[in-house]
Parts: sequence; structure tokens; C-alpha cells
Amino acid sequence: MGATPCRCAGGDDTSRETSRSATLRLVKPSAFDYHAPSSADEAVALLAELGDDAKVLAGGQSLIPMMSLRLASFGHLVDIGRIPELVGIDAAPDAVIIGAGTTEAAIETANSSVGSALPVPAPTITRS
Repeated sequence: MGATPCRCAGGDDTSRETSRSATLRLVKPSAFDYHAPSSADEAVALLAELGDDAKVLAGGQSLIPMMSLRLASFGHLVDIGRIPELVGIDAAPDAVIIGAGTTEAAIETANSSVGSALPVPAPTITRS
């Protein structure tokens, strides 16, 4: 594997005093190994090797807060967010292929050929 894992340790819960003398508990994620593969093939091989103890990260909008609250815990995090071949939108006459690393903003601003190929109304794919 080309990606070198990084051991990320969230550590134990810590506390600090607030101005009102109340103790605020800071929760951090449990320790995990971070992997950043550079290709889809490398990501697939890594996920096959690590098995069920690995989770895929593409954006982290919901996973990171869940980890901080320790609602999600695992030994390995595989970040596919920077794999170029997983980003993009391809519109064909009978299908639209949206890569796993494509952002919602890119989908919203996709050219009209993508919008005409989708079988759903345009407001369905925009953020509210």
C-alpha cells in the first residue's frame, strides 16, 4: 500500500473550568488509524484488507461530530476525499454517473446536460 497510516489518538475525556465554576466535559474521538489512499484501486484494496473495522470518509460532515461524541468508533478511517478519479459528473443519454468524491455544490452547478438527463425535477437536487 502506498498510503502511510497516521495514528490519531483522541485521548481521554478532559475537563476545564468555565467562568461559572462549572466543569465542562470535552469529549474526543477514540484512537484510530487514518489512511489517505491516492487511487480508487488503493482504497478498495485497503478496505478489503482492513475489513469491518474501517470506515470511509468522503466529507466528514456527520462522521466527525459522531466520532467526537463517541457515537461512532472504529480502528481505521479511510479518506477518499482527495482521490481525483472519484470526482466528477458524467452525463450519458441514459444515465448520470456522479463520483463518490463529488461535492453537492458541484452537482448543483453542473451543466444543463446533466440536468436534462436526470429523471427528477431540478429542485430535488439542490440544497435547501
